[in-house]
Amino acid sequence: SNIFPPSQQQTLDILHILQEPSRLPTFIHCYAGCDRTGWICASWRVLNDGWTPAKAWQEALDMGMHSRYSFWWKYFFMKMWEN
Repeated sequence: SNIFPPSQQQTLDILHILQEPSRLPTFIHCYAGCDRTGWICASWRVLNDGWTPAKAWQEALDMGMHSRYSFWWKYFFMKMWEN
């Protein structure tokens, strides 16, 4: 569903696939191209680029993630990366 963020396991599964060199370059897109796409791109930034979750989340918002998700999706995103 497009109202719920990807689960932690879904996120990690996608990131694992994206790390396979045979899959590069990769085009990431969801229905609108901004919310779940932003979630995955922000997760990539945290896992692979060493960004803080807060910085990655802000980039997702700056790049078009809908603000309606800025509170409850953000909670799950930060929780996922708090370790």
